[in-house]
Amino acid sequence: TAGEPDWRDLPTRWARRLKGILDSAFPADCAPFAKALLLGDKSDIAWDQSRAFSRSGISHIVAVSGLHVGILFALVGVVTGKRRFWMVLAGIPSLLLFAAMAGFTASVTRAVIMQLLFLLALALNREYDPPTALSFAVLLMLLYCPLTIAGIGFQLSVASVAGIFLFYEKLDGWMKTWLPGKGKTLRGRLERFFTASVSVTLSATVMTVPLTAIHFGLVSLVGVVTNLLVLPLVSCIFYGIMAVCALGCVHLGAAGAAARVIAWPIRYVLAVARTLGELPLAAVYTVGPYVFLWLDFLYGLLG
Repeated sequence: TAGEPDWRDLPTRWARRLKGILDSAFPADCAPFAKALLLGDKSDIAWDQSRAFSRSGISHIVAVSGLHVGILFALVGVVTGKRRFWMVLAGIPSLLLFAAMAGFTASVTRAVIMQLLFLLALALNREYDPPTALSFAVLLMLLYCPLTIAGIGFQLSVASVAGIFLFYEKLDGWMKTWLPGKGKTLRGRLERFFTASVSVTLSATVMTVPLTAIHFGLVSLVGVVTNLLVLPLVSCIFYGIMAVCALGCVHLGAAGAAARVIAWPIRYVLAVARTLGELPLAAVYTVGPYVFLWLDFLYGLLG
């Protein structure tokens, strides 16, 4: 009836409720990061923090993207024991609800469509082909709104995933030939984590550097190091923030106690971004022609 809230407004209302819980539970220096990481709300992030994220090359962490969808989907897999039926049953509504609460941004929508295709292939016992899924997601989004292609979030999301598909396996294989660690030893696991992290970051960066240079006017030179230092904690922080929200729906005191624990790894991420972002050559700015000439030369070599 007239005056009653539409059911389509429920995700927005729930997101607003979670933001209130995070503001109440987390210390003032961590709450903006928590809201940005979980829901993509960067409105309360200070200018100096945003600058540190850009210079250190981890702005993608506080912009809800495929990384966050992947973390959420990994949780669904753990909770369901990776059983096919339960993954499909729990994964589809979880992904759609998360996308709705994040505002169906281009990067989240792209990632959710690809994950839904994976679940569909799982349900129908068909092979899942990631490049085909990426192409289908792009086609579907552009059919719905052709102007989506002009959005920087859409461009960065598609470019980063395309870069991973193109270069990750070759980079990872090449780096492993230089490292002696083998098998399931601690050294071997650490080396595999190192090569995988560096390869993913470099693969995504190859395709996104020209876009960041054009749209944001800078190129981070320490992004690989920063991502290597903070990405292992991002999943734990994400799950911790979700736990704080769940506790906050029951008891704010318990949520506050949990938030004080999660605040320390958040402070670590903020400190790493601030420290590396303040280095003299952490980033170069594209205010003149020389950086573009340098990029042209690099991509000429790559071609």
